[in-house]
Parts: sequence; C-alpha cells; structure tokens
Amino acid sequence: MGDGELVTRQYDDLGVNFSVPNWGAFATNGPVATNGNLNSDPNVVWVNQGGGSASNGLGANIDFDSPVSHVGLLFIGSESGNFTLEVYSEDLLLDSVTRTFENTGGFQEGFTALQADNITRAVVYATNNGGVNWNFSIDDLKFQAIPEPSTTCFFCGLLFVGLSR
Repeated sequence: MGDGELVTRQYDDLGVNFSVPNWGAFATNGPVATNGNLNSDPNVVWVNQGGGSASNGLGANIDFDSPVSHVGLLFIGSESGNFTLEVYSEDLLLDSVTRTFENTGGFQEGFTALQADNITRAVVYATNNGGVNWNFSIDDLKFQAIPEPSTTCFFCGLLFVGLSR
C-alpha cells in the first residue's frame, strides 16, 4: 500500500501541503482505491500509522497556505476503524469529530467535514476499536478559502452601490 510516491508538497499550487510526522502518506492505487465496493477514485492518499502494531503513529497533517473556513474529506479504512478529523488555527484546536461508517465489504468509508474560522491545519487519523493507531486512506479533499478582506469590501461596496440606485 505504501509503495507509491510520498505525498508532501505536490499541491503547493493549490496552497495545500501534506505531512505525516513519523511514517508517511503515499499516493496509491492499490486495493483500497480500486475496491469495487468503494466510490473512491484511484488516486487515494494512504496514511501509514504503523499498521496497528505501533502506538506512536501520528495522523496526517494537511496545512493550508491561507486560512480556510471548511474542510472535508473521504475516509477509507478497515471495518474496525474510528476516523478523526481535527481542525486548528495555528496550534489552537478549533473543532474535532470522530466517526465510524458503514462497512462495505471489509472496508468502511464516509465523508466528514468541519467548519470553523481561520483553519490553517487539518489533522486526520484513525484508531482501531482498541484505541491503537490504524492505517487508513483519504480522498476527495475539499476546502473553502476565506475571502480576502479587500474582496469582501469590494463586494460590499458593489452591494451598497446597487442598493442606493
């Protein structure tokens, strides 16, 4: 699963960077990506957290060059996984959600999203039912940038001009 390209700064042009502090995140088109029961595309990011044999596996960090207001992604993992999405503004935890999803042929998958002001980092990780770190995959990352203040002022100005007429 982790034999694909290490995913790090390939999406710089979109303002997104990936890191997994101690194991790595890899581009993969292996069985998790191509399983007929899953609705995922074949360009999945597989996150290695030590495979359930290590208690020190860390999740994947998704850093944004500019703050965003919404983050969502598709989690794919084993049938016994619990999947967590956390969003931060710098080092301040803004919100967190942990979910399990419907089992689809030995795997489970589901979309999870959070909304908050000034998200600069999302952290995603999975644990098995015993609380041990567990490998997982993510796909379909979606995020919404916060409009620049000058853009907001411009549109407010246009609205004011339109209303005054």
